[in-house]
Amino acid sequence: MHRAPQQTLSCGKECLQSTWEKAYQKHRKKVRSAQPIVDTRAPLFLSHLHLNLKKLKLEEERLSVIVRDNHLLLEKISCIMRTRGQTTNRNDYTHRSLNREKREQELHTVQRDNKIILGRITDSEPLYRTQRWQEDWARTEKYRKALAEYCGRQQTCQGKSRNQNLRPHQAWTQKVKWEGRTQNKNCKKKTSLRSNNGEMARLPWAPQCPSHHW
Repeated sequence: MHRAPQQTLSCGKECLQSTWEKAYQKHRKKVRSAQPIVDTRAPLFLSHLHLNLKKLKLEEERLSVIVRDNHLLLEKISCIMRTRGQTTNRNDYTHRSLNREKREQELHTVQRDNKIILGRITDSEPLYRTQRWQEDWARTEKYRKALAEYCGRQQTCQGKSRNQNLRPHQAWTQKVKWEGRTQNKNCKKKTSLRSNNGEMARLPWAPQCPSHHW
């Protein structure tokens, strides 16, 4: 604020001078006590915005858990140092299964089912009678032996009866003829069997089996 201008000329009355001085002092007092319109002071400090109590509580709980675990670990280490521990490398460790009982139950169930199936198989009668097959085979073998003995006796008897009426050289020639006929018959049988099977058919110009012609 600017001061009021001083009068160059002195006033005639001293009362006016005192009145003006009082007005000026009053004005200065109002200027000093005037309040600003704009508030430039610092804002209020809100503690709940700057201080997170929940976070502090969780941190305290975490630290308490860590301290407790450390205390337990220290007790275990001190116990091991005093007693040299309860386990060593020499101790035998047996493997433990979580589902051992379940697997044992399944094994017992399978064994019981197998026993039942085995009992059914052993108690059931067979569909094929092997004893009857054996009896038939024994009977067939008996017939074959009897036929073989009969055929052998008949051939020997026929040969003896024929050779008895012949001379020595005639008997020898007859024997050779008989062998040639039998060989020729065997060759014919073989060719007929091949033709029936369809593997090798005999042609009309095919060579004959060798035989003796007298």
